[in-house]
Amino acid sequence: MISEHEGPGALVILANFVSPPAVDLAEESVLRQGAEQAPRKLWLTRPGDVLITPVPFSAPFRRYVFHLLGVPENSVDVITVPDTPYLPMAQALAEHNLLEPLRALVAERPTARLLPTALDEASAAPATDLRIPVVPYETGIPSPGTLRAVAPMNTKSGFRTVAQSLGLRLPHGRASTGAELGQVTTALPASHQRVVLKTDRSADGHGLHFVSHGDQPSHSPPPADSHWVVEEYVEHTRAISAQVHATAARVEVACDGEMRMSGGSLASPFRLR
Repeated sequence: MISEHEGPGALVILANFVSPPAVDLAEESVLRQGAEQAPRKLWLTRPGDVLITPVPFSAPFRRYVFHLLGVPENSVDVITVPDTPYLPMAQALAEHNLLEPLRALVAERPTARLLPTALDEASAAPATDLRIPVVPYETGIPSPGTLRAVAPMNTKSGFRTVAQSLGLRLPHGRASTGAELGQVTTALPASHQRVVLKTDRSADGHGLHFVSHGDQPSHSPPPADSHWVVEEYVEHTRAISAQVHATAARVEVACDGEMRMSGGSLASPFRLR
């Protein structure tokens, strides 16, 4: 059982893989590929929960999961939101007239709480509309200030700015527009054997380009107003992750662990420490 189930009431699990913090909404194929992961959220459910998913589950997978969990199939309600280009999945709920069916399900669960995969303004909006809190915020719904802080932190340039202000070690690099990208890329390899070009808003390895000293451009110039970060390439051997729960009183580590990396890609499953 996940820790979120320790609180009162059922969870409304919003598998909003289609969300602006991860990848630009214009990257339809990338977002669609990411949304294919949504069925795994079924493993988080318990009797009484509601799962909102961007892709349907197959009947055999649903039976398999609920059998292993010991959860009666009919005890979890599933809402499938059709693919809607250029819209966060949370907004697509209203676009496809699914808010009212969801409101009816929430009315049957007076202590229901929303658990989004990605925290953004689009996912906070239905929580406000349905008058249910967002897990794990003790005051109910994250403040506008919190959402404003999350948005830039999910960009490469925004993270670099915050990390530098905190004195964290970073690879040498700089933010760049598409118009400046060629010049910046040419300048950095003069001092580094290899650099990596990252689209400013991307995840899971999408939008990475590796350039070695002396390489010729291998792709068309990006739009002049696009945003990038160009960094010294650092060979990573481990990716460290940590999940914490922060309250006004303390910060509590829920779990931490690592994944081995090879050639810039993950080479082993997440291992708890």
